[in-house]
Amino acid sequence: METNCILVSEIGRFEWARKLLRQFRADEVLVRVEVTGLCRTDLKIIRHGHRDLVLPRIPGEEVVGRIVAKGAAVAGFEIDDRVYAYPGIWCGRCPACTQGAENLCRGMQIMGFHRDGGFADYVIAPAKSLISVPDVVVAIFLVAIFGPGFATLIASLAVVGWTPFARLSRGLTLTINTQGYVRAAEVLGCSRSFIVFRHVIPNIIRPVAAVTFVRFGHNLIMVGALSFLGLGVQPPAPDWALMLADAQPYVERLPILMLAPGLAIFLAALSVTWIGHGLGIEAKEKGSTDE
Repeated sequence: METNCILVSEIGRFEWARKLLRQFRADEVLVRVEVTGLCRTDLKIIRHGHRDLVLPRIPGEEVVGRIVAKGAAVAGFEIDDRVYAYPGIWCGRCPACTQGAENLCRGMQIMGFHRDGGFADYVIAPAKSLISVPDVVVAIFLVAIFGPGFATLIASLAVVGWTPFARLSRGLTLTINTQGYVRAAEVLGCSRSFIVFRHVIPNIIRPVAAVTFVRFGHNLIMVGALSFLGLGVQPPAPDWALMLADAQPYVERLPILMLAPGLAIFLAALSVTWIGHGLGIEAKEKGSTDE
């Protein structure tokens, strides 16, 4: 498998390249990168060199992304989990590691320095260096900073939920750009804007809409959880999760007060998810017909 990446092939030189990924081992996972970072010290080392810097190398330290594949020995993580990859891999054998001070390991392999980093579409990371980052935790963190309210709730959902749509749109666009009708339009001298609005956007709308409907249920439950905790919609605004919270003291005497809004949330999420699955199946059938 190949990945697009920023590659440092020699000291002080960055270049856009495609690199062949090695096969990940049984205790490793393949992560689709969403966010990565490069500190000023790392940039200085790459520009001026260091005796331990192994080239060619993909830079980038801390990585946040989603698991797309995992080895047979990986437990505790599932496909599509959002994770944070710790930038260093400790040896596990030295005195520091055996005493619980892995951060002081002398054999530490730093991401982007001793091994490939995160300025790529994909990165291979050992399962022991992963920390799970659920979407709801990120949303709670943002709401806690900016205060509860409907506007903050929507903004936090946008921050944690835009990446699947961006990845899907990018992947579909790259696929469409290789199709014969796009090549023919380029040969005929059509402008890029014409190709985008005539060929690209019409062909990605249906799959993106399908994913939107499928993820609606996930977002609806997240909104309900935040509102139930008092971090989302605030009274006196009507909200099913607020109704659940208000009905807690009466659950033994009038369980219908909790069953009604809970059932409404469940049915709304289920029905919209079914619509999304239907659109996804229709988009696949349309794609196979076009081929």
